[in-house]
Amino acid sequence: MKMPFGYLKAGLRVLIANLLLASLAGCSLLEIKKQAEFADTLASIHGSVEQQSTQQGPIYVALYRKLDSGFELVRKTVLGGNKKYEFVVEPGTYALGAFVDANNDGEYQVGEHASYLGVQSAKPTPIELLAKSNVTSETLNIKGPIAVVTSADEQSGLPKIARNTGRVIALDDPMFTQESAEMGLWRPIDFVEQYGGGLMMLQAFDKDKIPVLFVHGISGSARSFEKIIAALNKDEFQPWVLQYPSGLRLDAVSNYLKQGLDDLYVKYKFPRIMIVAHSMGGLMTRSFMMKYVEGKGAYQIALGVTINSPLYGMDSAASGVKSSPIVVPAWRDLASNGEYVKRVSEWQWPKNIPYHLFFSYLPGEPSDGVIPMKSQLSLSLQDQAVAIHGFQGEHTGVLSDPEFTKRLTAIISRYGNSPKPQAP
Repeated sequence: MKMPFGYLKAGLRVLIANLLLASLAGCSLLEIKKQAEFADTLASIHGSVEQQSTQQGPIYVALYRKLDSGFELVRKTVLGGNKKYEFVVEPGTYALGAFVDANNDGEYQVGEHASYLGVQSAKPTPIELLAKSNVTSETLNIKGPIAVVTSADEQSGLPKIARNTGRVIALDDPMFTQESAEMGLWRPIDFVEQYGGGLMMLQAFDKDKIPVLFVHGISGSARSFEKIIAALNKDEFQPWVLQYPSGLRLDAVSNYLKQGLDDLYVKYKFPRIMIVAHSMGGLMTRSFMMKYVEGKGAYQIALGVTINSPLYGMDSAASGVKSSPIVVPAWRDLASNGEYVKRVSEWQWPKNIPYHLFFSYLPGEPSDGVIPMKSQLSLSLQDQAVAIHGFQGEHTGVLSDPEFTKRLTAIISRYGNSPKPQAP
């Protein structure tokens, strides 16, 4: 099967070749196209909560999907300091509610102060989310207890990715195989349904250890960091991983990451965390950091690290969005000069949160074999970094380099021993 991609740049040719290999492995191009198009229809709803009651406790916002038989809980998140929320979901009819979690169990109980849209008429107000819509909801105002107007099956409605938040998992889990990672890129809906992904722990939570969160890149997995995690000082640090379908739009991933960390903070009260992100994971981390700062996160970020990240986008992804018959949604956010890249690259990393930038290159090439140096290492990024670390090595192979691992783990240990940073 000959396809007219000869004029595309090398990076896009690699992506297309991988796509064709995926189809030969049993996934048709039609199915890849179908899932990419579905992922592009996702809608968002956002808003804020006001509390006039005096009841104390974390505030949760819950999103319910309307069914013929009533409502089903499909999303739930705890609010940060700015009392704002955002959900990214498939198109449909929904309802919104919020409650004060007075007994800190993460669930609504009768008597806890709450509100929902339509409370004055004692009937939840339906919210219609059309494909690709971005809806701002009315403010939810919590004044006191309410009558229970509906029941919801929380377990069956919540997706696996929500139920996986905080789950203890091993790196040899099937979710982290290369086959699963490829599924997350080309068939993200299948990945979400089969594995869920999510923000998970590699050991049981320990209040005396600092979490270090590892974020993979496109077509990657938590297993990409295996050598680094093995070298991490486990007496002082506990490794967490974010496994996400890398074909999805990056704002949807960063929304989940913020919600997941907020939820785990309410449960465990960890005072600080470090984030180590590779490749596209570094690009997504910048949008997470923007939301963290805006949301006035209760926990503190002691260190941020990006490794070989396309922080100024990729021309090959822009060519793919323009010319490929099948467009993976994440390509839109990777595209150089695209809306996402412009937004996150113009944002300035907070000066009170240490940021270390790692890059690598191959001899005689203007890249690490995948990401151009101009995208890894612009002047503005250098100005934002506390330190810049360069290695000769291939894009993913550098993660297994002993000298790289030694340098990175030494930096992590240094900030683990430093005084706690101030919240932004």
